[in-house]
Amino acid sequence: MKKVASIDKELEHVEFLDLFDLEMIQKLQDSFSSATGVASIITKPDGTPITKPSNFCRLCKDIIRKTEIGLKNCYYSDSIIGRQNTSGPIFQNCLSGGLLDGGASISVGNKQIANWLIGQVKSEDTDDDEIMLYADEIGADKDEFKTALKEVNTMSAHQFENIADSLFIFANQLSEKAYDNLQLQMNKNKLELLVQEKTVDLEAAIEQLRATNEDLSFKNNIIHEQNSKLKKALKRLKETQKQLIQSEKMASLGVLTSGIAHEINNPLNFLQGAYIGLENYFEEYGSQDQNTTQLLLESIKTGVERASKIVKGLNQFSRESSTLDEECNVHLILDNCLIMLYNQLRYNIVVLKDYCNENLFVKGNVGKLHQVFVNILSNAVYSIKDEGEIHIITKKEKGNIIIEIIDNGMGISPQNISHVTEPFFTTKPPGDGTGLGLSISYSIIKEHHGIIEFESVIDKGTKVMIMLPEQES
Repeated sequence: MKKVASIDKELEHVEFLDLFDLEMIQKLQDSFSSATGVASIITKPDGTPITKPSNFCRLCKDIIRKTEIGLKNCYYSDSIIGRQNTSGPIFQNCLSGGLLDGGASISVGNKQIANWLIGQVKSEDTDDDEIMLYADEIGADKDEFKTALKEVNTMSAHQFENIADSLFIFANQLSEKAYDNLQLQMNKNKLELLVQEKTVDLEAAIEQLRATNEDLSFKNNIIHEQNSKLKKALKRLKETQKQLIQSEKMASLGVLTSGIAHEINNPLNFLQGAYIGLENYFEEYGSQDQNTTQLLLESIKTGVERASKIVKGLNQFSRESSTLDEECNVHLILDNCLIMLYNQLRYNIVVLKDYCNENLFVKGNVGKLHQVFVNILSNAVYSIKDEGEIHIITKKEKGNIIIEIIDNGMGISPQNISHVTEPFFTTKPPGDGTGLGLSISYSIIKEHHGIIEFESVIDKGTKVMIMLPEQES
């Protein structure tokens, strides 16, 4: 009972920053926001910020929170959404603007010391017209408000709920660590007080100090281990995007494996057959018939060239490089991808290439652009169930390179077309897709300062347009 009473007394004045290193917490918050795509901030229970905002949208950061009424309402909304709730996260429309927000409380003992808040996204149910009414209420410029509202990220309510559940787990972990840190502080304070009060009896003071130091050392080891785990977790969060890209690339390689193996076997059979033919021919005729010899040599040459093209295309696709300064030949990359997909294309699909009459070059990463076009072409192949066509068009337009990939497959429904670049979203049956291909493709094109757009009609087909800046000569 004395221990509980002591903790309760300590809780009267304890605050979040008394128990955590702000720099470490900021890194954790930034990593969570970057990995999930939502805005994030940690505040005091009354809504006053503790950390710097992560991934805040322009509407909230530069418009709503710049007005006196808007900022006051934001603090109030943060205090409501971040209130204590042991059964799970709280998610609802923000009370200052109406965007979808969520939150979880961070507590030590029975005292709430912080709110971890996420959100600033729109869902499929968001009413932009209703949100626009808030511009007049806070005295914001309506045109600027409307423009910023269009920039706000959109995700499904289900996806946001999953992110909020993850937030609740992280907040609970921080609550447990806050309790441990408080106990450590209390032990340190107790030690300092004990040293001051026991100066009369030196031997007793030394013995008590030794015992307390042993206890403190044990607890420091526990804290060190917990800090080590947190650092590893932060490192894994930072590596998540890279791992997702690599896992999608490996998934694509898996799809291509059977076709590539078949394609390499064909030229190898050419080589084997030509070799046996030459061996038998020279045994029987020597080198008398130059025409037959030349024909067999041409067969070997054809097989070697075919295998070389397949291996070269595969090497370009799977290469590891992070630079964005490589010279990328768009037509060569497209042709490499078609070679890798040849076994899937040749039976029921006609590929029409309408290339620009000159080579087109962009500056970027050759391997990543291979990954984008393999993803898009694979989706086009998947959408064509019987016979069909894939039309590839390239052209130059006002300093940009335009690539259009058009298929006449099954198409994508209007309700799904706006979600195709969201992580883990897929229209394929379970086991047929990772839901990462187009999300990663979108990120790669954005990384190359480009644009990717989708148009589709059910039972008519899909058009994917990619625009990339032309490499300066």
